[in-house]
Amino acid sequence: MEGLTTRDWSLIARCLKEEASESDLEELRHLVKRYPELKTEMKKMKPDLHRRTPSGEPFDADRALEKLTDRFRNENLL
Repeated sequence: MEGLTTRDWSLIARCLKEEASESDLEELRHLVKRYPELKTEMKKMKPDLHRRTPSGEPFDADRALEKLTDRFRNENLL
């Protein structure tokens, strides 16, 4: 989603990991109003956070976010 900042992605990650504060959740509501498709995309991402990797290790959401951010930078989306 073009237009999301690194701060927005950090907020999304906290919400997906269920580490968001009340103010984070309020900020997310505003973000979803600006980007309605975000709600659907977050529903797709959430199950992946609890899935284990093929090696049996827990999913590393922070590493995944870094990889996603790198991809967006490479595609000039950030």
